[in-house]
Amino acid sequence: MKDIGDKYNPDMVWFDNKMDVIGEKYRKEFLEYYYNHETKIKQDVVSTYKFHDFKKGTAILDMERSRMKEKQSFPWLTDDSIGWNV
Repeated sequence: MKDIGDKYNPDMVWFDNKMDVIGEKYRKEFLEYYYNHETKIKQDVVSTYKFHDFKKGTAILDMERSRMKEKQSFPWLTDDSIGWNV
């Protein structure tokens, strides 16, 4: 992930799922590196996560094909498929 950030400077890193197989220490190190890299290249960046893969407020919560009933104080998004059967 650090190589991708250094070589391509993505403004968004979107994690789909299953980050729980990566130790929490390494997930924290990635976010720290990615957000600090933002300062060096003077570019706004963001990362996404599902479930509890990152701590609330450190990235954008991705609620796949879902939503929350109440207004939230933290950023989140929902995504869906463009096909009905997918």
